[in-house]
Amino acid sequence: KHEDQANHWRQKYDEMCSLAEKLEANNVDIKSKYSERSQTDACLTQCVSALSSIFEIYTTRRDPQLIPLIDASTALINAFLEVPIYYLGFDIVDNPDDVSSGHSEVQPWLKNMLKVIDGPGWLREMRSGNEICSDVSARASLLELLCKIYVKSVSVHQQHEEAAHRPHDDFYDEMTHVLLKPLLGKRDVQFIEQGKVFGTCGEAVWLGIASRKFCYPSFSWIESVRKLVPEHSTRVYGKPFSDLRQFDYPQ
Repeated sequence: KHEDQANHWRQKYDEMCSLAEKLEANNVDIKSKYSERSQTDACLTQCVSALSSIFEIYTTRRDPQLIPLIDASTALINAFLEVPIYYLGFDIVDNPDDVSSGHSEVQPWLKNMLKVIDGPGWLREMRSGNEICSDVSARASLLELLCKIYVKSVSVHQQHEEAAHRPHDDFYDEMTHVLLKPLLGKRDVQFIEQGKVFGTCGEAVWLGIASRKFCYPSFSWIESVRKLVPEHSTRVYGKPFSDLRQFDYPQ
């Protein structure tokens, strides 16, 4: 019995030595990776929290003086989208919502952002032909930001699904496998899709353009909104619909 235990621990020791050699050979600095991830992630969390507070304040009275704050915050989050945040191991695959958002509920900042955009209210204004929708530019810039966040997050979740089907029992793989962290958890993505956010907002944008009462800085991102609608509706609801296919660029 003692001999079996000795052999068991000798085998474990050999495995650890082998792992150490692999880590050294691959020049993997686990401590620095976790430290860098933690600092960047903490900074992003604070920025998103501040952004959420600005959204919440703005929706109480939609004061035009707060629009520059929204624009500045949007620019900051756009910059963060260019900075990848990595996770070591497979926790983010096994517990996607816990790791990506800290909880399994829809994130407050997303709810507050959608309140500012207010797709249904935006669409009503455009259908009525009123010109009182004074914060169209702020809504449009947030919609553009949401498009980018959504596309990147969905892409990362797809990568996680692929990683989940790979064997990762080996401790070496667990300590060296690097995955990206999405800004939107799966629950957030479902919330956007089930609310048909892009369909509603896309129609509002198109009506505004067609009326020639509202101007947008470019058409490139608007086209990306139109492409998103049939894509995610097919994936979520099992059948395509054409909320935005009926809208064409005004002549």
